[in-house]
Amino acid sequence: MSNLKKFFSFSETISGTTYFLRNLLVSVLAYMIGFGMGIAMVRDDINLMIIFAVLFVPTYWFSMTTIYKRFNALYPDKAGVFTVGLLSFQLLTQTISEPYNVVGTVLLAIVAFILIFINSGIDNHKG
Repeated sequence: MSNLKKFFSFSETISGTTYFLRNLLVSVLAYMIGFGMGIAMVRDDINLMIIFAVLFVPTYWFSMTTIYKRFNALYPDKAGVFTVGLLSFQLLTQTISEPYNVVGTVLLAIVAFILIFINSGIDNHKG
């Protein structure tokens, strides 16, 4: 159980490759949960909607810890602030209208490339 706990805790660091792979996993899980939620809505099955909503919570938590751990590897003093800032900017980009959300998406892609490709200088990541 403690081995699984490290994936959901806001401690330690991860490499850029691990960050990329975790985001890939989160994307697949979120797609599957969203697909299931859509099926539940078409069937008008409230119980199934609740199940998929509950499944979304650990997926989102895993995503937040992944972002925090990578920021912790790159900027240990400001990891929390950068994590909250990135999550807020992701939500903002989803809600703004057309010309601005394109700029937001490009900025998010730049941040993603930074988080994936910048070397943290840590030899042994434990997260």
